[in-house]
Amino acid sequence: MRRSRGLRLASLLVCALLAGQSGATADGTGNVPVPVHGADGNVYTSAPVAVPGTGGQLFSGPDFDVACALGDGFRHSLDKLARLADIIERSGRTAVWTLGYNKSSVLPRRLVLDALPHGSCDRDGLRTQRRLVRTYDDPEYLPLADKLSGSRRQTYFRTDQHWTTVGGAVFAKALASRLSPSLAKQQKYAYGTEQFQGMLNDIRGIYAPETAETASPAGRVRTSTRAGEWAGYPEIVFDHSWRSSPSRRTYPGRTVVVGDSFAWFALENLRPLFRHGRWMWFAYSDPDDVVQAIVDADTVVLEVYQLFASMTTLTERPFLNKLRQALRKAS
Repeated sequence: MRRSRGLRLASLLVCALLAGQSGATADGTGNVPVPVHGADGNVYTSAPVAVPGTGGQLFSGPDFDVACALGDGFRHSLDKLARLADIIERSGRTAVWTLGYNKSSVLPRRLVLDALPHGSCDRDGLRTQRRLVRTYDDPEYLPLADKLSGSRRQTYFRTDQHWTTVGGAVFAKALASRLSPSLAKQQKYAYGTEQFQGMLNDIRGIYAPETAETASPAGRVRTSTRAGEWAGYPEIVFDHSWRSSPSRRTYPGRTVVVGDSFAWFALENLRPLFRHGRWMWFAYSDPDDVVQAIVDADTVVLEVYQLFASMTTLTERPFLNKLRQALRKAS
């Protein structure tokens, strides 16, 4: 199966991060030079938008900026996500959370270690993050980095920071395994290719689509939704509900998946898991609607892009307070 598309994601997270710097102006490569205050006490110039690796891989520059700046402080980001999941779990619901992993956490072998933008500050920060995402101890956390890096298939785009739909299938199957081993055994995938314009080229004004591997559901479950609501990948959707059947091959109850662009890449492969499912891209959803969707659900799946784990609105006090109050009221 081969897919061709002109989907561009240039309005998403990395662009917002780069363009949001006060007084900063991008150069001809899309770079926005701003100071990075490293955890080692030094001040660096921000990394370029795209950092070349080996084998044609491009890595997102903000990965290095944040890794250098946070250092061991990255653990606090994970602690906040664990606290969110614990609030949901204590309400009697099932909660599972994971990360949309930075490519640098999954494919470190593709980094050029002697050419990192901030030298040893990057090496230390990246090493800390790689260790934490693999060993973080929380019962609701679903670690995926080793599964993604160990796959023989293309789990990440070469010219983009996101995982591919193949990476999304790795997420879906691991999630199924966490919820029900028998559910995981039923997950089957058909593999093909697509033409994809990577964001790390797009930001720099380079139109050079890559041929990337795809994965799509090939099991015996069928999903249904309201006509015209979502045509499927690669169409973008921010709020989407569905039903899957036959029921004996799906996870029971009502499930809400709250995430960002990484979960969207996995959406087609997530839908067959859940009998009654809803997807919400939290950055484009009213927080009150997200709270209500969690209250209405039996199972809550949370995914947050690793780069933005330290600043997601889902772990800020206003959202947590609203969620606690709503869950108490519903109990």
